[in-house]
Amino acid sequence: MSEPMTQCQRVARIVAELLSYPDAAWREKRAELEAAIQTVDDESMAAVLNAFVEHAFSCDAHEFEGRYVDAFDFSKETNLNLTSQSCKDERQQRMTLLGYSLYFENAGFTPGKELPDYLPSLLELSAAVDAGTAARILGAARGDVALLKAALDKAELSDYSRLAGLVLEVTDQLQATYGQEVAA
Repeated sequence: MSEPMTQCQRVARIVAELLSYPDAAWREKRAELEAAIQTVDDESMAAVLNAFVEHAFSCDAHEFEGRYVDAFDFSKETNLNLTSQSCKDERQQRMTLLGYSLYFENAGFTPGKELPDYLPSLLELSAAVDAGTAARILGAARGDVALLKAALDKAELSDYSRLAGLVLEVTDQLQATYGQEVAA
């Protein structure tokens, strides 16, 4: 029997969904997203998630979708494929992608149609594995997520930047807890 998902892993799963492509099917999940956010006990995390949902669903759907495409599909700096910011050459990128691929393989998952460094896929994987493994996965991606957050801040995409900030917070909490378990 697998261990229950931690609050940090629930937040990771919610952020993964919020960072997914905001098409019509995504918009149909509003009630599901709001229900998931209600399970988050940390008030500051829940507030960030609720604010994002409120903003996303109060915007014109086509404008919000266009903004997402501009932010994540047409910009190397704010791309959700994490190695696009941090890897300086193709060899380094291939090696980093291989490392991310191993996390999926070791957990018995495949990243789907996306590359293994796609942040929503990594967050989904982190929510599906034990907390210690989630801490290692997100810990490996932490530097790349910090670069993404800085790029989102620079691009004045504060709503998405706050989600990246949540990923960093979740990562730090998981690593702190996992580190304590190892030391005990």
